[in-house]
Amino acid sequence: IFVFVILFAFVLSKIMTSTITKPIIETSDFIQQVITRQDYSLKLAVISDDEVASLQHNLNQLLLRAEHWTAELTEHSIQLEDKVKQRTLSLNELNAELEVMVDEMAKAKDSAENANLAKSQFLANMSHEIRTPLNGILGMAELLSYSQLDDKQTPYVNSIRNSGKNLVSIINDILDFSKIEAGKLVFSPSPVNLRRDFESLLKLIS
Repeated sequence: IFVFVILFAFVLSKIMTSTITKPIIETSDFIQQVITRQDYSLKLAVISDDEVASLQHNLNQLLLRAEHWTAELTEHSIQLEDKVKQRTLSLNELNAELEVMVDEMAKAKDSAENANLAKSQFLANMSHEIRTPLNGILGMAELLSYSQLDDKQTPYVNSIRNSGKNLVSIINDILDFSKIEAGKLVFSPSPVNLRRDFESLLKLIS
């Protein structure tokens, strides 16, 4: 009986090893191989029809889904890389256009500043050139007013003096524009005689 029991246990262990233990070991080795190689396309051969076979079948289904998910993830990653490349290319083109625009704006700014400086210098030079003969006219008109003039000549001389003063005022106003642009305009209050100014204007127009 003892020998029979020993033989029965040995045969039973062989059967269990071939039907349960060996498939489980093979499954474990297969899982380790998948983890090591990171290859979800591997499939485990199912050669039986028991609980271990069901486990192996479910493992194959899981690997199939993992392979499908990996393929989708790879495809999405490639699409994302393409989109990133396209966006990067578009941004590079926009940056190049912006750099060109900035350069053009800087050149336009320099040109405008140079033109403004030339205009200010021109106004200053012209005002000086105009004032020189105008001061001579005003001086001669002033000397002429001190001479012996009749009643008809006196208003003529006064009109010359007033017109010259008005012209000087206009020149000063023109210079004020350049002072405004340069930020150097200073306001100073002064009394105004409206009656005298209107009378002078009416005489000039008449």
